[in-house]
Amino acid sequence: MNEDKIILNQIEHNNRLDRIEDNMATKQDLKNLSSVVDNLTINQLEHGERLDRIECNMAAKQDLQEISNNVDKLVGLAEKKDQEVTLQTHRIRELTDKVDRHDKDIERIKPIVGLSETV
Repeated sequence: MNEDKIILNQIEHNNRLDRIEDNMATKQDLKNLSSVVDNLTINQLEHGERLDRIECNMAAKQDLQEISNNVDKLVGLAEKKDQEVTLQTHRIRELTDKVDRHDKDIERIKPIVGLSETV
């Protein structure tokens, strides 16, 4: 009976060893895994460098807010200048009309005061 137990233990141990061997990594598996880890490390370093470049070149929310604020200021100044130009254009038109009226008045007064019309 002890021999039977020993044989059963050996069979059980053999089965356990078979399962362990089935799950064990071979030297080739470890080499392949090492290669995969190396490639992942290289990719991570490359991605890290790319992210650093992107972070250096990208605009942050604060940067965009500053740009937006400056654009708003410039638009405000442009609107103010446009209003000033419109006002000045109107004023020039009024003055031109006034000068034209004065020219006509002067032309009517010249004969009355005795000035020739070709002076």
